[in-house]
Amino acid sequence: MIAVITAHKEGKLIEFKRIDGGYPHHWTRCDDPVWNFGVCEYRVRPEEPKPTYRPYKDAEECFKDALKHGGWINIRGQMGMITLIKSYGIELGEASASYSTLLDFTWADDGSPCGVKED
Repeated sequence: MIAVITAHKEGKLIEFKRIDGGYPHHWTRCDDPVWNFGVCEYRVRPEEPKPTYRPYKDAEECFKDALKHGGWINIRGQMGMITLIKSYGIELGEASASYSTLLDFTWADDGSPCGVKED
């Protein structure tokens, strides 16, 4: 009981389900718990695994993503347009970045990392 209440105070998401046969029977998000431990079971919502990304392997792979995202990337709060895609990485005007460095940046349209999502 103490662990789940403490987790809620720390801002973690809490889920609950009824243990007395009432609704809901499955884990449900609980933003403002009443803490009725005689009727409900509570847990900290499990974190979903974050997807992993790998660097682009070549210019073709990078170009495909650049077209999909419009070519604009977010570099530490600054917007930049990819001006050239080469075998080793990209150019942004006079600056350049390797494909592995590109993973530190995100696409401006949706905030996803500049790399290939691995399954």
